Amino acid sequence: MMNTILRALSVGILCTLYMPILSHAQQQDSTQREYLSNRTFGKYFISDHYAPIQKISLGFISNSRDYNINRSRTSDHILVNETSIGFNIPILTKRSRRKGTQFSLSVPVSASILFDFLEEETSPIINTDYRFGIIELNYNKEMNSEWVRNIGIKWIPLFHESTHIGDELTVVRAQDSLGITRINVTYEATDISVQINDPKDRVITNHSFKLGGRFLLNPNKGYYSVSELEADTNLVEDSKRFFEPYLQWQYQKRKGFFTSDRVMFIASASLNYRVRFGYPFYTEDADGNPIQNDNRERYKPSLNVLAGWRFKKTPDALSKLGAYARFYSGVNYHGQFRNGPTFQFFGFSIIYEN
Repeated sequence: MMNTILRALSVGILCTLYMPILSHAQQQDSTQREYLSNRTFGKYFISDHYAPIQKISLGFISNSRDYNINRSRTSDHILVNETSIGFNIPILTKRSRRKGTQFSLSVPVSASILFDFLEEETSPIINTDYRFGIIELNYNKEMNSEWVRNIGIKWIPLFHESTHIGDELTVVRAQDSLGITRINVTYEATDISVQINDPKDRVITNHSFKLGGRFLLNPNKGYYSVSELEADTNLVEDSKRFFEPYLQWQYQKRKGFFTSDRVMFIASASLNYRVRFGYPFYTEDADGNPIQNDNRERYKPSLNVLAGWRFKKTPDALSKLGAYARFYSGVNYHGQFRNGPTFQFFGFSIIYEN
C-alpha cells in the first residue's frame, strides 16, 4: 500500500518538475504560463458524480432498510438532500499557441454528504464520502477537423476515496443486531480518460464525449475491508474487481429553443459500469423485522442524467452557476450502500462550477 502511494507520488512530482524543463527546451514557442489560475479546458461534466464542484441536490431516493431508521416510513422513496463540496486547486496552466496545446496541473478535492433531513427524530447524516487526487494532469490538443475540434487527456495518478456512515445509523444498526454494522470502504485508484470536442467554457453549440476508467492501484486490497467488531466477516465476500469504466456525453446549445441571452441549455449523461459490492443487504418482513439478503460482488450499469440551464454573465460569457433536473438509476454510489440491488434518485440540482 505505502509503496503504491510512493510510486504515484513520484510520478506526479516528476511530471511537475519535467514540464518546466520541457517547455524551456521548446525554443520561442509563444508559451504562456499561469500559476494558481483555474483552467478553462478539461472541465468535468456536470453528470460526473466525482466532479470536484459545488452541488446541492434535493430529490427522492429509493427507500432501504439499510439506511431508513424511521420504521414508520414505508413508501418506496424518501426525500433527501445530497450536498457536494469540491475544489480543483490550480497549480499551473501552460498554453502553446503555435502548437495549439494546453496543459495544466491541479489537485482535486471533494466531499459528498447524504442527509435525511426530514427524519423526525434525529434527521441523520446517512453517509459521507471523502475524495482527493494527489495530482491531476490535463492536456488538450487542437485538431481543427470537421468532426473532432480537439482531443484531451485527463490523468489522476492516485485518486483516494474513503466513506463513513452516520453515527445515528451505526447505533441503530447495532441495536437491531444486523450482521453488518459498518463496512470500511476505502481505496486508491488511478483515473484516466480521453475527451473530444472540449467546449473550453465557451458559449457555443457543442457535443463533447469522454471515455475513461478507474483502476485500483492495489487490486489485492479491493474497494473495502471489514472489522470483526463491526460485522460478521463470514458474511462479507472479498473485493476482487478492480476496474470501473465510464462513458460520458455533454451537450450545450447556444441559441434556439430552451435558450436565451441569460441561459444556455445543457444536457449531460454519464454511463458507468459500477461494481456492486459483495456483502448482504437488508429488507424487512411485514412486522418490520430485518431480512438478510445474500449478495455477491458483480457489475451493474448505472446512468446519471442532468438537463437544465447554465446562467450567463453576458450573452457571450458563462457564469459558474446552473440549475438542472436530475435522474439516476443503478448501483447506490454512497459509501457502504453500494451493495444495494437498486437505487434511484430523481430531483433537482444547483451546481456551481469552479
